[in-house]
Amino acid sequence: MGGMVLEELAEVSARVAATSSRSRKTELLAELFARTEPAELPVVIAYLSGRLPQGRLGVGWRVLREPVAPAERASLTVGQVDAAFTELAAVKGRGRRPGGGGWWRGSGVRRPRRSSGSCTGW
Repeated sequence: MGGMVLEELAEVSARVAATSSRSRKTELLAELFARTEPAELPVVIAYLSGRLPQGRLGVGWRVLREPVAPAERASLTVGQVDAAFTELAAVKGRGRRPGGGGWWRGSGVRRPRRSSGSCTGW
C-alpha cells in the first residue's frame, strides 16, 4: 500500500497516446484505474488530463533550467509528487518568484540566474 509509482502512470499515459484504438485506450485506462488506490484516483485522472489538481504553481522555466540528474530508479509515488506540488502551491510572497528571498533556500534547489529569455509559467 505504498501508492502508485509515477513512472507507471507515465508509461501507461505513453501507451495510451501511442495507440489509435479507442478500445485499447479504454482497456489500458481501466487496468490503470483498477491498480490505483482510491485516494490517488483524482490525482491520477488530473495528471492524465494534463493538469495539476493545485492549478498554476507560479513556477517558471527559469527555476527548472538547471539540469538535474535522474534517480537511479523510479521511486516517487503519485501521492508524494502531489504532496510536493501542494506544498509548493502554498508558498506565498516574494520568494515565490525568482529574484525574491525564497522557498528554495535550504531545499537544495539553486536560485536561478536572471535571463533575457522568456519565462513560461505553469
